[in-house]
Amino acid sequence: MRDDAGYLLDMLLYAASFLAGLTWEQFENSRLHQNAVIKAIEIIGEEDIAPDPCGAS
Repeated sequence: MRDDAGYLLDMLLYAASFLAGLTWEQFENSRLHQNAVIKAIEIIGEEDIAPDPCGAS
């Protein structure tokens, strides 16, 4: 299992990929990009708490 810092870095890097080429003002006015960033953070965060389907720990 990875440490928390690794998951946080993954969340930040993945979320940042949706922001390439956007200014802060464009991001503020784009619900699409805001929701994409939020969902990316949620998905990666869930990987840490989701049970392993194979039962490994």
